[in-house]
Amino acid sequence: MSFEWIDQPLTEQDASRSPVRIRSQVVEPRRRCPSISYPWHQWICATHGTLTVMVDSTWYVVPPRQALWIPSGTQYSLATMDGAEFTCVSIEATVEVSLADHCTMFRVSSLLIELLEEADHIRQTKEVSSYVGLLQRIIVEQLHRQKEQDFRLPWPSNERLITICQQVYLHPDDTRTLEQWAVLLGISSRTLTRLFTEDMGISFRAWRYRLRLCRALEWLCHARPVTEIAQELGYANPSAFAYMFKESMGCTPSEWRSPAR
Repeated sequence: MSFEWIDQPLTEQDASRSPVRIRSQVVEPRRRCPSISYPWHQWICATHGTLTVMVDSTWYVVPPRQALWIPSGTQYSLATMDGAEFTCVSIEATVEVSLADHCTMFRVSSLLIELLEEADHIRQTKEVSSYVGLLQRIIVEQLHRQKEQDFRLPWPSNERLITICQQVYLHPDDTRTLEQWAVLLGISSRTLTRLFTEDMGISFRAWRYRLRLCRALEWLCHARPVTEIAQELGYANPSAFAYMFKESMGCTPSEWRSPAR
């Protein structure tokens, strides 16, 4: 089974000469913004819904109050299954920013969220003042103060593995083992296990665990009941799901969804 994305282009960068540019965009459900790269650094912060940003063979799941740092020149695309809204901070490569030279996920503080909302409001009103430059400098400084997170999900390049991973992504309650998949695909289980580990860098079991966590974050953002999420992820009961979630995130699903977290 394959994904049926509908292409939706990213909004154009504004034509200002400012070294820091901020824009927001709404992405409709099942939309994908085609692969692109910019000469600027990109800080993409989800404000509503969950984004999936694809960079090479890695998917980054970006739920609300999380952000992905994308260094200049990086080829990426983004998509959302259920719809999302995000704010993007674009920073010219000439601006000194002491962040990693590779894609990195961050938890976004309430302060930075407020600053981004203020900056986006100013952009829409086209205000021109010394305050604008000051606000931009504060935002860039705040980027360094955010806490790193890790929501990476490896994605395969091998066609047979893509078949498996797409199925499990769409149906995370699928409990078939790699041995059962090997029978279905007409390949030895030893060969399939080797292919999966070489292509993904982790075992199938570890990947499915991470996939279920990523899908849980997506669904929690859309106010789906925890009991329903647990069932669709294939857990025997909500308690088993909550235990997995707390082991990975340090809090329960309900606590994670709380605005006060």
